[in-house]
Amino acid sequence: MVQIEKDGYNFSVDIEKTKEYYNTHPLCDCVCCRNFYAQIEKALPKLKEFLEEFGVDIAKPDEISSIESDNCIDYLSVDYTVCGKIANSTEYEIDIQDNLFLSIVVSDGFVSPNEQQGTYFTLSVVQIKLPWVLDEPFPTPIKVNKPRKFANLFTRSNNIKLFLKKFFKSEKENECSPIPLIEEIVDVLYDKNLSFSDYEVIKVIYSRDKTKRFILLKSIKGFYKYTYEEICVLDEEEWVMCCNFPNAYPAHWEPKDKSYGYSFFGTENEAFLSMKQEYEYIQYFE
Repeated sequence: MVQIEKDGYNFSVDIEKTKEYYNTHPLCDCVCCRNFYAQIEKALPKLKEFLEEFGVDIAKPDEISSIESDNCIDYLSVDYTVCGKIANSTEYEIDIQDNLFLSIVVSDGFVSPNEQQGTYFTLSVVQIKLPWVLDEPFPTPIKVNKPRKFANLFTRSNNIKLFLKKFFKSEKENECSPIPLIEEIVDVLYDKNLSFSDYEVIKVIYSRDKTKRFILLKSIKGFYKYTYEEICVLDEEEWVMCCNFPNAYPAHWEPKDKSYGYSFFGTENEAFLSMKQEYEYIQYFE
């Protein structure tokens, strides 16, 4: 294992295993993904260098979420998996100034479909925007009538469906259990996923219907902050696409503030009083 340090993160990485993974895993063949593969190495050389340090091939992401706009493609999230583990983390993303300003969100384990078998983490690059360079018609923009729960407003590419049909032989789609009622989901997720690196959970406050929560945290340095989460329930199509993954469940707690936390406070009471002024608290908790 090689130790890599980046912006407060410490990673333990099996670089050779990661390189082997990227030499063998399949790629999506949709036009938006092919447009990405065709130019990404030259378009973002600093990002390429960053990912290569982990053994990652920038032109072979596990998953791409994108939308079409004005003869460009907004690659809202591009996920790369790395063989290894996160030894130490922060609540912030890693920022890179390349030809674009990019943010890299670090997640432990599963974020989107992949073929990893052992311990891994995910690097999700957001805010990539690339021109259309393929010698074929620009795709018809997808009309989005509502936010996609599974990816925070991202329009899911066909990559997920193509991948899962190949990997699970498609007939397994019928083996998915029905999505439970919200009452059962609330019971299952109550007080779950309350692990925060370098923070102690001081208090969890649930909304009236138990589908939302504020979490009051204390850092190892004695400062306080809070974060806000909501239960995100997959729709039936999303559930079919991921129900066969180990430990899959059709709902999860999703942070609703990008930084995974608000400002720091000197005391628990200061943090709590600030929390009570938040719009969500007033609307759903009182």
